[in-house]
Amino acid sequence: MKPLNKNYIQSFLILASLIIFGCNMPGLTPDSESEDLRQTVQALSTSVAEKDEDQTDIVIPTGQKPADISIVDSTEEAQFSADIPPTPIPHILLPAQPGWVSRWFTDTDSSRTSGEGRAPGGDTFNKNIYERPFTANDMQFRPDLDINKAEVSSDDNFIYFTIFLNGVNPQTSNLMGNYGVELDTDYDGRGNYLILITNPDGTEWQMENVTAYKDSGKKVGGARPMSADGPTGYSGYDQVIFSLDNMPDPDAAWGRVSPKGSSIVELAFKRGLIGGRSSFLWSIWADDGVKDPAKFDYNDHYTLSEAGSPYKDANYPLKSLAQVDSTCREIFNFTPTGDIPGLCAVPATATPIPPTATTAPRPGSFSGLVFSDNNNNGSRDAGDDPWCSGVSIWYHEGPCSGVGIISPVTMGGGCTFSVGNLPAGQYCVSATGYEFTTPSQVTVNVPAGGNAGVLFGIYVVE
Repeated sequence: MKPLNKNYIQSFLILASLIIFGCNMPGLTPDSESEDLRQTVQALSTSVAEKDEDQTDIVIPTGQKPADISIVDSTEEAQFSADIPPTPIPHILLPAQPGWVSRWFTDTDSSRTSGEGRAPGGDTFNKNIYERPFTANDMQFRPDLDINKAEVSSDDNFIYFTIFLNGVNPQTSNLMGNYGVELDTDYDGRGNYLILITNPDGTEWQMENVTAYKDSGKKVGGARPMSADGPTGYSGYDQVIFSLDNMPDPDAAWGRVSPKGSSIVELAFKRGLIGGRSSFLWSIWADDGVKDPAKFDYNDHYTLSEAGSPYKDANYPLKSLAQVDSTCREIFNFTPTGDIPGLCAVPATATPIPPTATTAPRPGSFSGLVFSDNNNNGSRDAGDDPWCSGVSIWYHEGPCSGVGIISPVTMGGGCTFSVGNLPAGQYCVSATGYEFTTPSQVTVNVPAGGNAGVLFGIYVVE
């Protein structure tokens, strides 16, 4: 059946009314009546035909009268749909601010040699550790992908990671890429979990652009974890355990741009997301190149010739594996007992020297300084003067991960402090009273007859 335009329907009703009305008008003869109606019908038909091309056709089902059709303006319907707000995601628990730093380390700063189109170091393709914050082929530096520092902290509800980048994207003035942490929860060199935030934007905690992945069958790393096995084709992280479309717990993972700076990324997740584990190895990733969790480890899916090199050697420049930076793996809440693939530093095994009857152990000391970190970079630079008003220093015997009897330290002139006559060993030195750009708790190794130094930088509000 041919669709009827709604103007045809209206014209049909008008014509029917005219015919009925015209037949009953006085003074009209049958001939004049027929001629008038013919002209009227012709005029109406012409008017409808002129407007027909811009109108929406209406299909009348068989056996249904025009009066039974409800005509809805599609513009009004679309506007009504747009006015319906999305269903909000209910949240019970949000992250707080990252607390005192448990572990931290620095990574290679490629901005030092970016003008030469190369990395100064830090890239070890055969060990799956990359320093490649450059575009492929033309080697343009990406400060928003250059990891300079990373920290981990925790509270009763969340584990927090803070990623300090060299800067923002020079084209967009924000952060573009995937930023996150890879976790090895069974200390064998294979990543078990990968938690990423994509294109972080805004300083409020958000979960809409956070995704968490899991390796379901110890495939990440191939035959030799972290080592290059050559292209094998396996799928690494093959399970999405948290995303906007898969949220068993909508409070499980979060991310944001840090309120402390536009080039700092913060992630937070519950221990339940990683099977309740509270200790692990962790490494940091910034990736706007391959961005494929299924291809972890990357050096098992590309040869060095395919990947290219950030050094000016036979494989220079970068090719298939570009715009990515990663770190070695640091420990969290455990002490490794041997060499683990990817570990930042293998703990040294101390060889005890038995004291002789004639030699008494020599005492040692630690000393330090509190300063105003004017550029908030976590290190003391020229112009970072001593400043310690309201700062208190404390220490106890043993590492900061343990407990001990806390003793105050007297602040001296020039914001310096020192404690002497200490038996050689580890001591935890901490600072309170301000927000610090350096770790506020530091484990120092006091040598026999020597001194250990420590610095505390105070965060400066810009």
